[in-house]
Amino acid sequence: MSAGFKRALRGFIVKTAEKKLTQKLIPPESFTSKDVNTILIICGNERLHEIVLSLPAFKAVRRQFPAAKITALFEGELVALKDQFSVCDEVKPFYRKPLSWSIGELVDFMKMLKTGFDFVIVFNTSGHSYFDALLAHFSKAKYILGSELGIPKGEIDYLPYNLLAPVSDKEQHPSEYFRSVLRHIGIKRYHSVNRLPLGKKVKKTAEDILLYNGIKPNELVVGIALSPENGERTWPIENYVEFARHFSSRIEAKVVIFCNSRDSAIATQVEAGLPFKPFRTDEYNLLEQAALMQYCSLMVCTNIDFMYLAYAVGCPVIGLFGGLEEEFWKPGKDKFIAINSKNEDITTIKTSKVIEAAKTALRAKIFNKEKSFDISDQTMDDYLDFGDIVENI
Repeated sequence: MSAGFKRALRGFIVKTAEKKLTQKLIPPESFTSKDVNTILIICGNERLHEIVLSLPAFKAVRRQFPAAKITALFEGELVALKDQFSVCDEVKPFYRKPLSWSIGELVDFMKMLKTGFDFVIVFNTSGHSYFDALLAHFSKAKYILGSELGIPKGEIDYLPYNLLAPVSDKEQHPSEYFRSVLRHIGIKRYHSVNRLPLGKKVKKTAEDILLYNGIKPNELVVGIALSPENGERTWPIENYVEFARHFSSRIEAKVVIFCNSRDSAIATQVEAGLPFKPFRTDEYNLLEQAALMQYCSLMVCTNIDFMYLAYAVGCPVIGLFGGLEEEFWKPGKDKFIAINSKNEDITTIKTSKVIEAAKTALRAKIFNKEKSFDISDQTMDDYLDFGDIVENI
């Protein structure tokens, strides 16, 4: 049986099932919160930055339903951030690939679905997902809220949603997606600041990891977040190397390479070009990496997921953009410098420009240190050979 036939068969089964599971749309005015005691939030976003962006939405739901039991579903490894979503009563993992489930996880998941829910919210900034829609139906919820984003024309009538938030024709920041979904049912109190709170335990773990790798928490630490080698936002290996060598040799900064296990190959290439062995984070989970970022004086990111994670824990960030419009994708304004290539090719961003931006950030003393790191203006000038601060990079 060919892969194409399998995909077609699976699509036919899913669409046939959805036609039998459909609900009629109701006006948002018909939604009444007094009947809502249990809530299931299906966070179908597969990307880390989307999970970070969703945190204010979770908090808004909790404010609207202070007494309700809220259960959230996160995909795979993203469940490592569950402690940061303390507004939920429980956070459980789910997987789109059948072989990714353990028997225990699958049994627990089915028991959870069988209990039923009063209200289901589906968040998915990547667009419509038939899998998420089916999960929502099997929850047996009276109200199922989703978004029109990505739903093919003519299929709205064959989906289990009975509340659907409209999508704006204008290009908007991804955070606006979550706001628009909740606005559809009258939730207007929404704080869009994306900050991930980190507990003392994980901070201590990060400090121990750094010390084990020869880095003191009060040292000057520069983090570099790598993008996959086959990704659209890949900066050349030699640029990463040049940047790391500069700050290591000029001011003896400690260099930390942030990547996940899937991108270890590019981390190895960067490491091979350096005269020293940098500390790599590919063996640590997302929560531990977030805590490690909090000890960085600065992060340089081409990886948008790490960009949002670093910003969410309060680390100053320099974000490199190619084809993406930084105004629609940058995580915020404070402690953030955006560098965009003029020709939409991130490989054309010169290392010297990024180094100058890093000098601007360091010279402006936007350090993020729980323990004091003090360096005089004269010493900083001597180390960095720094001139006037650049206002517009």
